[in-house]
Amino acid sequence: MDFFVRLDGAKELEKKLASLESKVSKKVVRKAVRMAQKPVLAKIKANALSMVGGEMGSLLAKNLKLKAGKQKKGSYRICVQIREEVEAFVDNSAAGVQYYIPAAIEFGHDAAAAIPFMRSAHKSTKKTTENIFTHELKLGIDSIAKGK
Repeated sequence: MDFFVRLDGAKELEKKLASLESKVSKKVVRKAVRMAQKPVLAKIKANALSMVGGEMGSLLAKNLKLKAGKQKKGSYRICVQIREEVEAFVDNSAAGVQYYIPAAIEFGHDAAAAIPFMRSAHKSTKKTTENIFTHELKLGIDSIAKGK
C-alpha cells in the first residue's frame, strides 16, 4: 500500500535543487523524504497498538519499517512496510485459501470489519509530513549553500 505526498508551488526550492549537482540534490531529497515519513511510522505503530490491540497489534507494531522503494528518474520513494517474512501474518481459511492477516485487518474481510490503522495514520499526519519535508529540504539546501 503506497501513499504519496506531492509538494506543489515550491518554485524557489525547485530552482535551487535544479542548480545543485544531481548526486547532492538526490541526497538532500532522500533525507527529507525519509525524515517526513518518521511521524507516519510512529503513528501507524501507535494505531496498531491501540486500534488493533492484543497480540496481533503488538506484532504489527514490532514489524513495521521504513523502506526505500524503486524510483523513476527524479522521484524518491520511502514507504512504511510490514515485514513480509513473519509467518504469523499468513493464515489459511477453512476453504484452504491463504490470506495475509495485515491486509485483512486494514481492509476487512467476510468475518470482520476493516480497522484502517495505516490509512488513518496517513490521513492524520499528512500536514505534518508536508511541513517536515519542506523544512528538511530547506535545511539541506541551506547546508549545501553554506558548504557544509
